[in-house]
Amino acid sequence: MFEGWRPGATASGDGSIAATGSIGLAQAGDNSTATLVGTAVTLTPEALALAMALPAQVPRTVNLPDRAGGLFVGRERELRLLDEAFEQAGGVVVHAVHGLGGIGKSTLAAHWAGRRAADFNPVWWITAESRPDLDAGLAELARALHPTLVGTLAEEALREATLQWLSAHEGWLLILDNVSDPADVDWLLDRTPNGRFLITTRHSGAGWRGMAGLLDLDLLELPEAVRLFTRIYDGPSDGVEELCAELGRLPLAVDQAAAYCREAEITPRTYLEWLAAYPGRLFAATTEGGDTERTVARVWRMTLDRLADTPLAERILRIMAWWAPEGIPRELLADLADPPAVTDALRRLSAHSMIRVRGDVISVHRLVQAVARTSEGAAGGVEEARRTAGELLDRAMTRAQTSRDGMRLGRVCADHAEVLAAHVGDDSEEVDVSRLFAMASAFLGATTAFGRALALGERAVALVARKYGPDHVHRLAASRALASVCENAGERDRAVAEYMRLAVDCERVLGPDHPSTIQARLRLCCAALNRPDPPRATLRALGEQLELAVRVLGPGHPVVLEALVPVFTLFRVSAEVRPEEDGAMAVETIEVALAGTAERLTPGDETLAHMKWELAAARMAVGDVAGAVAVAQELVDELRQRWGDADTRTFTARVNLVNVLMSARETDRARQLASVLLADSERLLDDSPSTRAVRKRLSAVLARTTGPDVTRVTEEGF
Repeated sequence: MFEGWRPGATASGDGSIAATGSIGLAQAGDNSTATLVGTAVTLTPEALALAMALPAQVPRTVNLPDRAGGLFVGRERELRLLDEAFEQAGGVVVHAVHGLGGIGKSTLAAHWAGRRAADFNPVWWITAESRPDLDAGLAELARALHPTLVGTLAEEALREATLQWLSAHEGWLLILDNVSDPADVDWLLDRTPNGRFLITTRHSGAGWRGMAGLLDLDLLELPEAVRLFTRIYDGPSDGVEELCAELGRLPLAVDQAAAYCREAEITPRTYLEWLAAYPGRLFAATTEGGDTERTVARVWRMTLDRLADTPLAERILRIMAWWAPEGIPRELLADLADPPAVTDALRRLSAHSMIRVRGDVISVHRLVQAVARTSEGAAGGVEEARRTAGELLDRAMTRAQTSRDGMRLGRVCADHAEVLAAHVGDDSEEVDVSRLFAMASAFLGATTAFGRALALGERAVALVARKYGPDHVHRLAASRALASVCENAGERDRAVAEYMRLAVDCERVLGPDHPSTIQARLRLCCAALNRPDPPRATLRALGEQLELAVRVLGPGHPVVLEALVPVFTLFRVSAEVRPEEDGAMAVETIEVALAGTAERLTPGDETLAHMKWELAAARMAVGDVAGAVAVAQELVDELRQRWGDADTRTFTARVNLVNVLMSARETDRARQLASVLLADSERLLDDSPSTRAVRKRLSAVLARTTGPDVTRVTEEGF
């Protein structure tokens, strides 16, 4: 019995052999023949003698490609890790370097093996993309170890002779380059238990676990990429850093670009400009006499060919090519297929180092995206992928507008929509994309990325106007979104101008009583009141427009509900600034509007809570402290009933109630509530700056209501 024996084989009779699996070279009977059991190759006595004649001590044999030469840069950490891995004594040592195609796996392996060639014999490089390639490389090693075997044995016998020698000796190093699948080499590792293997592979999946130590090769640092470029190209350096950054610090791309610049006698700046205009041609270009198989486009095309049995994988890669390279949520791909199919496609792309998946977030190298955007493939055309990329973002952003976690998803989608926008020409007629850009602009504006929001909003208006004309409803919607972004960005004059133009256009196209027309007028009045020193007539106009909206649309109409919070805020501010002139009108307007809409909203609803707080503040501004206390207490009760004490909305309302109680000089109630809230803040809130500010205010209430300052506090208010 031998290690690896498996049951199920029997033999009888003279010279019989029984085996399952591969046991290598077997001989029986009269020594006239021998059989390579694993491959069913019969050796003649002469061939057997030659196969057994490989010398125990072989001359110095080093076979390495001229892959690194003087162009190797950086990688000190990786070289050190390889040194440490191969210092282990005894037994087989297998280390696999994996990473994206073109990242420099083969160059690193060749450089390290060249540095350590004196420590091993033989040192033999085999291109092992397929099983036939591996077999050919092993047979060639037999010829190198024993030149007399040349022409005497078949390839199978030469390969077996190599395996016999490797299994019986130590101190050798095989470099297996570009292994496609761990299964292609596991049999070799099983039969050679005493050697050293350095493997390069794009396959980073679980197949290597228990078989090889893994070294994940990352991109070059920018200074290293620049150094590599300038070792190949010694011309003008203008644009070198920008070009290396644009190439994503991928060694193959940097090498390819530098060689092209040198041969074509163009500057890095020119190459950078051409790369933006003609990426597909440059990624496929080789220099005269260069290896046509070692271009960025060809390397990744070969990888995708291996995924041909999973067409969804290539389709996903082509879709993601139109988004930002980082931070792609897996949920964006949910509509493409059922969850197992999407997961399997992502798994295979990740296993072949085309993408990285970390939990629910995906990243893609920017050059992988660039190649995917510029080449047709089996999974569909470039334009189809771009349309799908926009549709998936549109659906996700539409969901985000109504979901609880909508702001997070909408903000992420907006980032990806912004990248897509950079690839959509000004002459595009994709109206769905213009709608997407308008939504993305709104989400960016809501998170204070105002410059980017304005740029996307302007693109949306221009695209839809060119497609459908200035009076189409899509153009009106895009203009409304742009005006809102202007308002949020503090572009007050522009916001007023945009809303005024929108109100006129809506009335002309839709009529004076259409919800969009009324909404535009309400927003125009609000924007005008947000400018410095607005005329009092604007406040009256806002009240009239709100009354018209309630009368025409009804108190529960979405346009009315949307307008109530900002309108209430403006009336409350006016009551605080000019209580004698505007206070009474402000309170009356808020009370009338609230009475007409409150019954349409559930107690504790956030919109209703905002409106009631504005009413309490407006009453406080005109001196109706008792009325303010009543409204603030009612609001707290509703929120506690709906959300509970632990909710931040309830906590905030209770803090506001303390302020109102202090202003009403109800110091005992204020002190008791402040004491409870201070304890609750330790239990419910984090230690953020805003939390610390609240605690400081509550502590001040306690200090002022328990000492000699009580009289002053009640006289001056809080």
